[in-house]
Amino acid sequence: MLQATRYDEAVKLFTLLLMACVGGAQTGPIPEWFLSGMNRTQFGVKLDREVSHGGSASARIECFAKRCETFGTLMQTIKADAYVGQRIRLSAWVKAVDAGQPRIWMRVDGDEGDTLAIDNMDGRAKSGSFDWRQMQIVLNVGKNAALINYGVILESRGMAWIDDVTIEAVDRTVKTTGMSHVTGSGQGNAAAIRKRWERSADRPMNLDFEQ
Repeated sequence: MLQATRYDEAVKLFTLLLMACVGGAQTGPIPEWFLSGMNRTQFGVKLDREVSHGGSASARIECFAKRCETFGTLMQTIKADAYVGQRIRLSAWVKAVDAGQPRIWMRVDGDEGDTLAIDNMDGRAKSGSFDWRQMQIVLNVGKNAALINYGVILESRGMAWIDDVTIEAVDRTVKTTGMSHVTGSGQGNAAAIRKRWERSADRPMNLDFEQ
């Protein structure tokens, strides 16, 4: 019970940070992606045409301070409509240099503002430097899902790259990676979720960062 309580508190904090900082259209230095996190001024993102896993570009997120507080994330939010009732897998290739727990994450928001499923790879991420490594997350998209949020996280220091992102439906033999089923931890409401839904794309875009 104590372990579950700590996990729920961690999920609530992670969701609070993201919900508090998401804003504006999904455009910026990298088409269709945006920077979020509690201390966005300490992090920066750019399209990197010198480093890539496939194609000619990747996206880079970097901590500009000697040590950044909390985390930054390069992310997308899309409508869940095309995936409702399915199990989906987020895959991406990530590379890092002296980085604080670089990893991917995904969260499914319900139409009432609750968190239906989440995985931020807590406990599976490693700090430091590494070459291109594929990371995967598998979550269920519930029948009342409204939004799917996903991206790459960087904590405290260094830089990380992400490339060749995919989101696909998988069958029920593929196990989910979320650590628990979480509801009621979202900080939105039906009206707020509706506004976010209206300005979100119907499908993932620019997943290979070639735009």
